[in-house]
Order: sequence, then structure tokens, then C-alpha cells
Amino acid sequence: MADVLPMEGVTFTPPKRPPARRVRALIVLDPMGTSAKPPELEYIEIRDDYRDFWGLHLDAERADTFRPDRIGVVDLIVFDWGGMAVGNSMLQHQLRYLLRWAEDHPSALVVIHSATSWRFLRWEIEDHQLPDLANVVFDGEVEWDPPDWWLHALPLMEASDV
Repeated sequence: MADVLPMEGVTFTPPKRPPARRVRALIVLDPMGTSAKPPELEYIEIRDDYRDFWGLHLDAERADTFRPDRIGVVDLIVFDWGGMAVGNSMLQHQLRYLLRWAEDHPSALVVIHSATSWRFLRWEIEDHQLPDLANVVFDGEVEWDPPDWWLHALPLMEASDV
């Protein structure tokens, strides 16, 4: 159903809200944050964006580093470690751990949230002949959406839980 706006002949149809889904997640943010906000605010922004844009309610923990031996069962990892790339090899090590984890967990989605981390990941894949995995994606594209194969595998939330 369309609503008529004050301008003659212009109609607006609100976007259809996606079905709500609960997602076990880990958000890995470097301790530097971004140039505009600290990691605590970046965490909240990521969590809210997933809910508002895709109906994904993240039961998310935040970590400063990716430690595969210290995470439980997750459906989603959002990784943004771009601020820690300069002058050390910490980002490359994190990305190699992340790729190995993604290869061992093909039904989970790994979202690289920064262009710097994505570029380093592509270099790691090329330099070390690492697998280019379908469950490791970059969300920096203008029209990015989580892949359908992953979304449809997540259970829907009950209306009373939303």
C-alpha cells in the first residue's frame, strides 16, 4: 500500500521489512577504532545496522583479536582490523587464522568490514595460495546484502521475540 506524499502525484511505498532472525555472532574490532569513533561505538553501529537493514538480531560478543580457540559456536563473524595494519604483521596473522576457521566452518559467514582488511586478505590469498572461500565476503560494496544461502539457513524468530 502506497502513501501519498505532499507533492502531487508522488507516492512512497515503505520497504518490506525482512523476517527477523537471531544470529550468534562475533564482532572483531581492532582496539584503534576508526578515525571517527571508538570500537565501542563501532560495535553498536554494526549490531544496529544488521538489525535495521536485514532483520538480523545479533547475539554478539566483541573481541579485539580473532582467537579461534576462544570462540564458541557462531553463525557470523564481522571482522574489522584495518586500523592495526600499519607497521606490523598482526593483520596478516589474524586473516590467516580467520581463513582457516572459515574453511572449517563453511556454513558460517565471515564478513570483512573494512577495505584495508579486505585488501590484505586478497593479498594473503594470492601470496600463500590460500583458498578463496564463498563464505568470506566484503560488505563494502554499495549494494551489499548477506548471501541468500546463508540468510535462508538461519532460523526465523518468533514474533514475540522481536
